[in-house]
Amino acid sequence: MIKVSGSTIIVINEKATLEDKLDLENTIDALIAEGFNRIYLDLGQTLHLPSELMGLLMWKKKVLNEDNIDIVISRISSTLKTVFETAHLIDFFEINNDTLVV
Repeated sequence: MIKVSGSTIIVINEKATLEDKLDLENTIDALIAEGFNRIYLDLGQTLHLPSELMGLLMWKKKVLNEDNIDIVISRISSTLKTVFETAHLIDFFEINNDTLVV
């Protein structure tokens, strides 16, 4: 389940699902249509992302960067940060300690 606040998409589920993937993709597209060029993703409550959702985020970020639109992870749980570190995605998504939710 996701919630939107301005240009921030909040993934509410501890364990994101494939349904969340579809909702997330549609929401990103809707925010772009509204004119946002920087979209924030709050993963502070999320402990698990399916690989399909992770792949979507990577693909969307890469494609949108070509149009000067960025997806920024504004908050991330410590569990997911470890996953991102293991997969060497910390730099790709520009995640730092200020983003971490303990």
